Amino acid sequence: MKEYKWFKKTFAVALCISAMAMLTSCSTSRTNGPIREADYRTPLRVACVGDSITYGFGFKDREHDSYPAKLAAMLGPNWDVRNFGVNGATALKEGKRPYWL
Repeated sequence: MKEYKWFKKTFAVALCISAMAMLTSCSTSRTNGPIREADYRTPLRVACVGDSITYGFGFKDREHDSYPAKLAAMLGPNWDVRNFGVNGATALKEGKRPYWL
């Protein structure tokens, strides 16, 4: 049980750091700086692509506990965050489900 709590806290911290890094490094052709939600009439779209970690494999409620779901909750209603994670997918050329194909 201790390991799960440690993992949960570490995961939350890593998620927050990743989200902040992503948001501060994003730029648009309009401002060449961070994305400003006020500049857009429709929600901004974020596609989370990856393997079983992105998909949320192993979570009882992946729709609420996967990192794309947590990111969506952190960003709020002006962002459309979608989970395109696939169990068994890989960025390598070789494997069962390579993204190369």
